[in-house]
Amino acid sequence: MENYTGRKRKNRIIRNTALTITPALIALVMTGRFVLTTFEDDIRNWKLNDKLSDMVVSETVEPEKENDIPIVVTVIPSDEEPVEMVEPVEEKPFERISSELFDSDYPIPEIDFETLNSINPDVQGWIRIDGTKIDFPLLQGEDNQFYLKHDIENNSNKNGSIFLDCRSNSLDCEMSDLSDVSYIYGHHMSSGAMFASLCNFKEQAFLDEHPFGIIKTEDGDIYKLDFFAGMVVSGEDDSVIYTPGFADEEEFQAYYDSVRDRAMVSSDIDLQLGDKVIALVTCSYETKNSRFVLYARMTKQLEKVNEQTNNNERGNVVYTLN
Repeated sequence: MENYTGRKRKNRIIRNTALTITPALIALVMTGRFVLTTFEDDIRNWKLNDKLSDMVVSETVEPEKENDIPIVVTVIPSDEEPVEMVEPVEEKPFERISSELFDSDYPIPEIDFETLNSINPDVQGWIRIDGTKIDFPLLQGEDNQFYLKHDIENNSNKNGSIFLDCRSNSLDCEMSDLSDVSYIYGHHMSSGAMFASLCNFKEQAFLDEHPFGIIKTEDGDIYKLDFFAGMVVSGEDDSVIYTPGFADEEEFQAYYDSVRDRAMVSSDIDLQLGDKVIALVTCSYETKNSRFVLYARMTKQLEKVNEQTNNNERGNVVYTLN
């Protein structure tokens, strides 16, 4: 009888213990699955960022090259000598160029574009902004939806990618063929990833301290991005979120006067008709559907620091000469 009572008590203890522990185990398993699901994209992003960091080969400044532009010698003829009439050299389209970054020994990143393109042929270049976490490959898809939710490896990813508007001209072309305004988008992630640190530029002091970024294209062109205005707009404001170009100087001036008037931060960068502009766009949270747009003037950086230039009558507008 005692043995039976003991076994019965033992079974009851085991049954009660199981009833107590089982829900806890189930809750623990469910919590583990939730945590893994929640951080799955973050783990993938950590691995992807490590892989992308390997694409930055080194921080180098390429050596100055010899200038092979022929020297033109002007001879003043005497009254007896015949004067040979020379056809005037046709000026190239307006291009704002400089050798500022190379002259200052700014560390230009050397990017392994061959490997990047083997991963994804949509790669357009690489964007970097000092003082922020923005140091990413730049893509351009056939639409503006895919790279909102996919990474460079075409995996589904809540962080998406940094990408150029599909309606903007490719950055891998002649400077004169670039869109008047090219738009680049990235998510504002709560983790601080992607374009989140772009919103640091809402503070004038931050813009003053970090006045430019760079874009390096696949063919080796380097553009300095001088930030000149930043503002918060409605995501429904298509006139700001996307403006393809300008028909004439009046239209150009009206647009940038509007940008200056609405800017919450600005610099003294002087824009002129023909300048190429990059607009960096990310979400902002002042309203339900706000966007922060940071505008930058693009200046192509030349390695040939002695290349002949000619200051046009319009001021510091620069043309290259053959």
